[in-house]
Amino acid sequence: MESYILTITNFNLQFPTLVNFIGPLTKDQGLSQEFKKTVEIISKIIVLDFNLFNRYKKLHVSGRILYISARLLKM
Repeated sequence: MESYILTITNFNLQFPTLVNFIGPLTKDQGLSQEFKKTVEIISKIIVLDFNLFNRYKKLHVSGRILYISARLLKM
């Protein structure tokens, strides 16, 4: 079964990252480049704190990053 799954996926297995969650949430929303850059910077900072990053679900962390970015830019 493992061999079958690897064949179907062309051995393209990836660990879900924050980009996988934040990308669809910010895509086609008419958001400014400043907002997207702020989200990117905060995402990189959050990943540095390994304990915080792994304690919560990635979707919850992504939502919090979007919230913090919006608050920082007073949106």
